[in-house]
Amino acid sequence: MHSRYFVKPYEFVPPYRKKLWSHLARPFVGHFLRRSFGVHYVATSGEHHLQSSIDRGAGILLAPNHCRMADPAVMGRVGLMMHRYFYYVASFHLFQRSRFNAWRINRLGAFSVLRDAPDLNAVRACTDLVTEADRPLVIFPEGTYYRQNDRVGPLQGGVTLICRRAVKRTVRPLLIHPVAIKYWFLDDPRPALTERLGLLERAFGWRAQPRLDPIERLQRTYLGFVTLQEIEHMGQPQSGDLNGRMLALIEFLLRRIEATEKKPVNGSHAERIHQLRQSRVYRLAELADRKTDHPQLCRELDDLYLCQLLLAQSQDYLLECPTDERMAETLQRIEEDLFDIEDAVAPMGAVVQIGEAIDARETLANSWSPGALTNTVRSSMQRLLDEVVRQGRPPHWKPPRRKEKRSATHGTGHNGVPTFRRRSHRRPDRRLGNHVTLPFEPQSGDGTGGFFPSSDRSVGV
Repeated sequence: MHSRYFVKPYEFVPPYRKKLWSHLARPFVGHFLRRSFGVHYVATSGEHHLQSSIDRGAGILLAPNHCRMADPAVMGRVGLMMHRYFYYVASFHLFQRSRFNAWRINRLGAFSVLRDAPDLNAVRACTDLVTEADRPLVIFPEGTYYRQNDRVGPLQGGVTLICRRAVKRTVRPLLIHPVAIKYWFLDDPRPALTERLGLLERAFGWRAQPRLDPIERLQRTYLGFVTLQEIEHMGQPQSGDLNGRMLALIEFLLRRIEATEKKPVNGSHAERIHQLRQSRVYRLAELADRKTDHPQLCRELDDLYLCQLLLAQSQDYLLECPTDERMAETLQRIEEDLFDIEDAVAPMGAVVQIGEAIDARETLANSWSPGALTNTVRSSMQRLLDEVVRQGRPPHWKPPRRKEKRSATHGTGHNGVPTFRRRSHRRPDRRLGNHVTLPFEPQSGDGTGGFFPSSDRSVGV
């Protein structure tokens, strides 16, 4: 694994309020969505729920599930199909790729946010946008994207925090619309899965096994990854089932880091990871001000990142319903863990369903539980997602006439190890984002919102 942390001063990038650049970008984003993410169709339903809230003059939060880098662009297309633009909360590291990229995504509606500690500027901007009700605000409440499209991950507390502040500042309705995004393949992904599994197997020094069942090959490959991590951190491979070994490795790493803490760290694995990351980000920022070396903190942050990767894996997710989509998600997660790349397996289409509004003011007033609103949003998101999955792929979608020429790999490199095409679309959220500063809980998606000139409910791009 590569080190993903370097100290970089944080400067809040505020939302850009004008719509000119979003309007001018419309003709170009279809090509961007196809070439960068392999998404050729977007179908929507439930737009009338959102339109009703807009007509009421409500402050609106859109809360989609987050499973791919393409999600913000897909949400942008949904907005254009309704003749609307959205604001997006985006991880700060996306603004650090280049000056042009920072300028581009900011002009398309994205503004920056940091993780693991309160970013007061981002909180204030979110509250202002919701209370002013200029445009709907898209925030991915999971805080990171999971390669489990059929499941909603644990939500962060950002949505609740924004709503609690907003209800004190305005009397207008404050509404949250859960959104389900589900991707379906347009073509058979099995040939690409077989080829890319062979590359992964050769990366471990194994012979490719194309005759084996793909599920068995995926399990063997990830077992190899976990075994290597056990040897590195624990000294030798462990015994037991894969899920149990991953949890044991997470616990080992967390306890080793917690041994340096003055106060005990309690909670679930995810909560402990969050607390430990937060404390180390603070320390690293302090050391940066003093121009002091920080190799130990960086190693601990890398170990915490590994814990996040392991925690996001679930063999049960694949085995309970081994669809082509779930197999591809598992393959892409393994590639991301090993090689830090993301590339589409086969052409896809996205189904987006917007749910009925949740009245944030009413939910907060009627419950004493601090997590009531978060739980309500999560359950609504999962219900929508289950409904979209049951409906299946739209029958009128067809594979693109011309197959994509690009590939995830160039071939094999030294000693037969595959060489992957490095894409600029990096994982935004499970890492700390190649920067260390003081972030805030509602980590967003990618903030690259796409805009498409169409009013159809299902449109090819």
